[in-house]
Amino acid sequence: MDVETARSQPILELRVHGVSNTPPEGMLDLDPDEVERADGDGLGSFWAPTAEAEARGRAAAPGTLRHIPPGVRREAYSWGAMARIGGVPGGRVLGAVARVAVRAAWALLTPLGLANVAYWARPVHDPRRPGAAGPEPTAAATRVFALLLTLLLTAAVTTAAIDTLGTQCMRQARRLAGAVVVDVCARVPEQLYWLARWDHGPRTGLLSAVPVVVIVALVLVAQSARVRFDGRVSTVRGGAVPGARPGQSGLLLHRPGFWVRKDAGADLLLVHLGAAVALVALLVSWTARPGATQRVVAACAAVVLGVAVVLVALRTDDNGVEVGHPVPAGGHPEDPPTGPPTRHGGVRSVLAAGVAGLGVAAWVAAWVAAADRAGVVPDHVGVDAAPSVLGTALAAIATSGLVWRYGAWARVWWAVPVVATAAVGAVVLGAPDAWTTPLVVTAIVALAVPAAAALVAWVQNLRPHEGWDGAGPGVFLLLSAAGAAVLSALVVLGVQWWLRGSSARQLALDPVEPGLTVPVLRRIDAPVTVDVPPAYTEFGAWSVVILLVFVVMGVMVLGPALYEWARRACRWVPVAPRTCGDLDGPSGWAFREIRDGEFEETDGRRHHRDGHQPVDSDMSVVVRRVQRARRLAALLHRAEAAVGGLAVASWVALAAAIAWRVPGEPDAAGFFVLPQWSLGITVPVLGAVAAGIVGGAVAGGAGNLARPFGILWDLMGFLPRSAHPFGPPSYAERAVPELRARVDGWLSGADLPAYDDATRARRRTVARDRRVVLSAHSLGAVIAAAVLLIRHGNPVDDRDARLPGRVGLLTYGVQLRPYFSRFFPELLGPRVLGVPWCGRPAWRGDPWRWEQPPARAALANPAGTSPEPTSLHEILREGSDGRRKVPAWVNLWRRTDFLGFPAVGYGWNPVDRGAEEVDRGSYLFAVASHSAYPRTLAYQRALQEVVDRLDDREWLDSYPTLCETAAWWRPAPAADAGTPLAEAQPWRPVVAGSPGGY
Repeated sequence: MDVETARSQPILELRVHGVSNTPPEGMLDLDPDEVERADGDGLGSFWAPTAEAEARGRAAAPGTLRHIPPGVRREAYSWGAMARIGGVPGGRVLGAVARVAVRAAWALLTPLGLANVAYWARPVHDPRRPGAAGPEPTAAATRVFALLLTLLLTAAVTTAAIDTLGTQCMRQARRLAGAVVVDVCARVPEQLYWLARWDHGPRTGLLSAVPVVVIVALVLVAQSARVRFDGRVSTVRGGAVPGARPGQSGLLLHRPGFWVRKDAGADLLLVHLGAAVALVALLVSWTARPGATQRVVAACAAVVLGVAVVLVALRTDDNGVEVGHPVPAGGHPEDPPTGPPTRHGGVRSVLAAGVAGLGVAAWVAAWVAAADRAGVVPDHVGVDAAPSVLGTALAAIATSGLVWRYGAWARVWWAVPVVATAAVGAVVLGAPDAWTTPLVVTAIVALAVPAAAALVAWVQNLRPHEGWDGAGPGVFLLLSAAGAAVLSALVVLGVQWWLRGSSARQLALDPVEPGLTVPVLRRIDAPVTVDVPPAYTEFGAWSVVILLVFVVMGVMVLGPALYEWARRACRWVPVAPRTCGDLDGPSGWAFREIRDGEFEETDGRRHHRDGHQPVDSDMSVVVRRVQRARRLAALLHRAEAAVGGLAVASWVALAAAIAWRVPGEPDAAGFFVLPQWSLGITVPVLGAVAAGIVGGAVAGGAGNLARPFGILWDLMGFLPRSAHPFGPPSYAERAVPELRARVDGWLSGADLPAYDDATRARRRTVARDRRVVLSAHSLGAVIAAAVLLIRHGNPVDDRDARLPGRVGLLTYGVQLRPYFSRFFPELLGPRVLGVPWCGRPAWRGDPWRWEQPPARAALANPAGTSPEPTSLHEILREGSDGRRKVPAWVNLWRRTDFLGFPAVGYGWNPVDRGAEEVDRGSYLFAVASHSAYPRTLAYQRALQEVVDRLDDREWLDSYPTLCETAAWWRPAPAADAGTPLAEAQPWRPVVAGSPGGY
């Protein structure tokens, strides 16, 4: 860009898309051939209109579609490929089957991603407090939970490969009619007959490589999805600026290096790999009649597993960055290290490599030991015991997570997984029959205690400002544990059913050459009995319970709202306060009809703005469609309640799997016997789950490698991968530094020529007048908030670029307050955003009715959650002269948006505005929901308002004829611009006497 053009365009409007992965042309509302890439690569890129499209936009009249205001350069930042497209080597030449397999593998990573989400939902303490540099109990428990997920998957694949296929479906050789034959299940492919001719020992050793290969494949899939970015840029723009003084606040998103990819993740990866291969060695060597070598190998493998648990529990990067360096006297963990470099990282790396090496050595030894025991049919005791012990440990840690946020008793709650796992382990390892019932009851009680505490907290609403009343970590862990249990059962029971066969008998004899070949008897007696460890059958049977309980909870939680949405006469959902729209454009007739049909509800009675009481027949077709869209959005706004119901179903299923046992399995844990009919529907239900996974993998997988469950993946991939190294990678570790680099580069004039003193002086002059407006949609608003927080906590060296009051925020369709603020209080809670806290949605009617004035006198924060002076709201109130002002932040939302909410509150406030509920760019009438915000007139007005606030000017509305400024909701009295939002005056509605906006 030349200097003259830069002088005429001092404002950068930088649009950031959300979870829908809107393409650049969609963000800029242009045709694909009207945009061009200004910078970036195939994963992250900045786009701008072509010269012709830009000229048309500047020539368009204010208020019309695609209008570009004077002095504004419009760009779009596209980051969706980081979260949706896989960088699998050879991905361009993969066939359709291979692409489906890769997408199915990504679907298997979903429970691992939920473990990472739970890690950041736990209580993360202020790093300035004493002892913050040491291991933290909840972080240790989450990482142990993640390790157990890896082990459960390993155990499932080991069971399917070694026990089901290698032992039960390939029997011991025997003589038949003078020949040596081997019985195999009929559905074993002929390509595996060579393996059936081997003795059990060598075959077991070879098949033990299958789970190792599967784990390595998952590692490759996860690692191939890592977002590539220049490490130097990532380090500097991610906050770890060499020599810079980090901020003194305790906010996590201010911490230096929070968004920098951590090299320490390789240590965690090695530990998981070592533990997985050690478990394979243990399961192969742990038989009913082990040899001396197998005993030694099993003991060594158990030691490796114990060391792995200790290593993951003692990690010290509990807040996203390493804090293990020595803290000087009078300092705190955020200060740069002043002493010699710590050796903790090197020691940990050596230990991790040692665990991996020992695990591999134990596996090789187990392979050799199994091969040496020719003629012995193994009875794998460990294969039967492992899923019960691992499943109980996962359920217990997840249940204890329900109460992690209730105080400083995290270490006490460690007793829950210890007691429950020990009790179930004693039962499956052969405790006397008289002890079975007391031990199982002990395990159930251990699970019930934290669950009861969480239930009491929910009933009493003890932590109303947090998701599920503070049970967020446990909710995510329960979903992860249940998902892992169902997937493991799907692997084992699916292989079991595939190998059973039908009622026929076929003899297939290969050509016999004495001493060289062994004939194979392919038999499928009606049907072949293939046993699996009872734990997998229990997991599968109780997956039905998950579905049933979820349906019941859904009816209880969503039933009233669903009824109100479906019936003809229903509760009125009001319009978003301060909504305005285009009165004279092509869609003006629809906006006027919606405005004139708006009702207000006072004291339980509904009346029109002119005072008369309406009936449902008064509503026009347009108003009916808008009201139906509002009710549907209100129904979907209860997502927190739906997820909570699924977590309850998961807990019931996991606990019931301990208390119940499979018929005919006296050695299994549990004192109730599953009914036979439940076993009959287990595989069909799991088959439906498998069909859903495969269907999701096939959908969209024929032409690209976009990941399944895209929106869920986007949410999981935002957070750093700190719990499970196989989980979805954090695209924010590139997106946040990359977006920050563009902001800082614009403010410092890095795009302008500077080859001598004169040009450098001109560049500084132009750069000082520059401003940036981050225009962010949905999840893009979370990325934008992270950019603003990390910039403030870790300013760059350029003096002009770090001046306050130069970056504004325009958000729309966001979930900052009701989702991210409630689910991740330490990351984006009320004190971090600087906004009033948000309670849980109501079960009936308008889910947020108690947040609307005058139902609540004041939206104050609860004790202990006062906003930080460096919160997002306070950062946006900083003026270039150091004075506080109205925040340079405007948020747009609609009542018809199923994923959009106000950023501050439902009453009048200086941030939130309503956007029209009509898509102005649609040829036919369409109710706008979560998209098309930049097409609205409210967006153009909001952009101008943010720019005026940045320049500390009184807002000058350029569109008074298109959208009258009279507001239906007005402050009474108006909150002072210098008053924090948490201390604002009570808000109440006032009916405006003049028509126009509402």
